[in-house]
Amino acid sequence: MHPDADTTETRQPPPENAAVALNAAPEQELTTRSATITGDHGVVALRTTYTTDTGPIPEPTEATTQTYARPLNHAEAAQLQAPPGVVALVQDETAYRHGRATAFTTTVYRSDAISLTDHYTPHPAHT
Repeated sequence: MHPDADTTETRQPPPENAAVALNAAPEQELTTRSATITGDHGVVALRTTYTTDTGPIPEPTEATTQTYARPLNHAEAAQLQAPPGVVALVQDETAYRHGRATAFTTTVYRSDAISLTDHYTPHPAHT
């Protein structure tokens, strides 16, 4: 998978979950970067990043993610060229730099074209 070269950047008010994560006012215009992600079989995901910064997003020192399923809305279904009934897998990620939220990214995946895998190193239990 790779982001399409047609990444767009605008300034617009964020959705509620991005505003809350970034501690931004709902009407505050944030830098918004949108990209289409393609794979071997065409478009597989839509990614939108919101940030209060106007330049490059600082390298995160930590991140929090939330993954859930929901129906695709009409615009997403059209952009993803998804057949009727396909469910979206959505991953929201808040990136932090030394405790300050610097970016909120929502990636909407076609559930029939992608699987999500986590890889991590478990921490030993404290005794």
